[in-house]
Amino acid sequence: MSVRVTAVMVAYNRRELLGEALAGLAAQSRPVDRLIVVDNASDDGSGEFAEESLAADGPWGSGPG
Repeated sequence: MSVRVTAVMVAYNRRELLGEALAGLAAQSRPVDRLIVVDNASDDGSGEFAEESLAADGPWGSGPG
Protein backbone atom coordinates (compact mmCIF):
# COMPACT_ATOMS: atom_id res chain seq x y z
CA MET A 1 0.00 0.00 0.00
CA SER A 2 1.39 3.35 -1.02
CA VAL A 3 0.85 6.33 1.26
CA ARG A 4 -0.14 9.61 -0.36
CA VAL A 5 0.27 12.90 1.48
CA THR A 6 -2.05 15.87 0.94
CA ALA A 7 -1.34 19.26 2.52
CA VAL A 8 -4.01 21.92 2.95
CA MET A 9 -2.95 25.53 3.41
CA VAL A 10 -5.46 28.20 4.40
CA ALA A 11 -4.55 31.79 3.58
CA TYR A 12 -6.17 35.13 4.29
CA ASN A 13 -4.30 38.34 3.45
CA ARG A 14 -0.87 36.82 4.01
CA ARG A 15 0.66 37.16 0.56
CA GLU A 16 4.02 38.11 2.07
CA LEU A 17 4.21 34.76 3.88
CA LEU A 18 2.93 32.42 1.17
CA GLY A 19 6.27 32.03 -0.60
CA GLU A 20 7.97 31.07 2.66
CA ALA A 21 5.16 28.65 3.53
CA LEU A 22 5.33 26.98 0.11
CA ALA A 23 9.11 26.70 0.36
CA GLY A 24 8.77 25.10 3.79
CA LEU A 25 6.39 22.47 2.43
CA ALA A 26 8.68 21.80 -0.52
CA ALA A 27 11.62 21.26 1.86
CA GLN A 28 9.95 18.47 3.85
CA SER A 29 11.71 15.10 3.86
CA ARG A 30 8.52 13.40 2.63
CA PRO A 31 7.25 15.09 -0.53
CA VAL A 32 3.65 16.23 -0.61
CA ASP A 33 1.70 14.51 -3.37
CA ARG A 34 -1.08 17.07 -3.49
CA LEU A 35 -1.35 20.63 -2.23
CA ILE A 36 -4.64 22.43 -1.72
CA VAL A 37 -4.49 26.18 -1.07
CA VAL A 38 -7.70 27.72 0.25
CA ASP A 39 -7.82 31.49 -0.18
CA ASN A 40 -10.54 33.01 2.00
CA ALA A 41 -11.33 35.99 -0.26
CA SER A 42 -8.08 37.83 0.43
CA ASP A 43 -7.79 41.32 -0.96
CA ASP A 44 -3.98 41.51 -0.90
CA GLY A 45 -3.30 39.30 -3.93
CA SER A 46 -2.78 36.08 -1.95
CA GLY A 47 -5.00 34.06 -4.27
CA GLU A 48 -3.30 35.33 -7.39
CA PHE A 49 0.14 34.69 -5.88
CA ALA A 50 -0.84 31.12 -5.00
CA GLU A 51 -2.20 30.49 -8.50
CA GLU A 52 0.95 31.88 -10.12
CA SER A 53 3.21 29.88 -7.80
CA LEU A 54 1.35 26.64 -8.43
CA ALA A 55 1.34 27.17 -12.20
CA ALA A 56 5.05 28.04 -12.44
CA ASP A 57 8.03 25.72 -12.80
CA GLY A 58 9.23 24.33 -9.51
CA PRO A 59 8.15 21.77 -6.91
CA TRP A 60 4.49 22.81 -6.98
CA GLY A 61 3.92 24.02 -10.49
CA SER A 62 2.83 22.17 -13.54
CA GLY A 63 5.35 24.08 -15.62
CA PRO A 64 4.76 25.56 -19.04
CA GLY A 65 1.82 24.37 -21.05
